[in-house]
Amino acid sequence: MKKIAQALCFAAIIASPTSYAAATQTSWGKIILYMTGWGIDDVRVQLTGAVINPANCSIPDGYMTDETDSGNHAHQSALLAAYASGKDVSVVIDGCNSVGRPKIVGVGLR
Repeated sequence: MKKIAQALCFAAIIASPTSYAAATQTSWGKIILYMTGWGIDDVRVQLTGAVINPANCSIPDGYMTDETDSGNHAHQSALLAAYASGKDVSVVIDGCNSVGRPKIVGVGLR
């Protein structure tokens, strides 16, 4: 039941009314780096495995939230929970954030 609820939440993020036509989901992996921003309300993570960068962002060294995204705090909380608990995580990225890294628009945990 828990896995079904997680899948439904993840599907709701992807199918939200906001247009994420170019959104791409990463492979599942562990968070190996969790960093907060300097003077901005963003979090950067690196996952096990190669970074995907379909938008050709200028700094493809991981994935980052964007303080202007309405889901920013939810993404940050989910990422911190995954990091602290050692859970597998997959992020949905779409475009680049304000500093040039692939932008997180969704987070899944398992």
